[in-house]
Amino acid sequence: MKIKIITSFICLLFLACCQCNYTRLNDNDDENDAAKIVDKFYIRYELRDFTNIHKLMSKEFFSATDSTKLDSALSKVLRKYGGVRDHTIIDFSSKSVSGTNSGAVYELLYKVNYINDSTKELFRLEKVDNAIKIVGYSVNHEEI
Repeated sequence: MKIKIITSFICLLFLACCQCNYTRLNDNDDENDAAKIVDKFYIRYELRDFTNIHKLMSKEFFSATDSTKLDSALSKVLRKYGGVRDHTIIDFSSKSVSGTNSGAVYELLYKVNYINDSTKELFRLEKVDNAIKIVGYSVNHEEI
């Protein structure tokens, strides 16, 4: 009887210490969730509403790039290429973890057609505390 109690206690202790996580890769729902944030970015970008673009960015983003540098870079792209005509996802990847250590990371590559030219723009996003924020953004063009 004593062995059964000790065994039960050890099993219970093991289960209590166990971390249960479920991982999803490249899920369509994750793509849609991340794309909604990027769509907000482009709506605000077209309106030159940089203050509200800042709200889409993570603290980690601003620890690497200050807001005035971001605003300057965004303004430069708009001056050079004109307004955004459209943006289309050309590649997507994600990793979403549910459970004890929940969170998600997303990477979306867009082809962005401006009035005068086109670019490829990469967004890296993270989901923390049920909020998806942009942690990385880059614009790729032969001249940039």
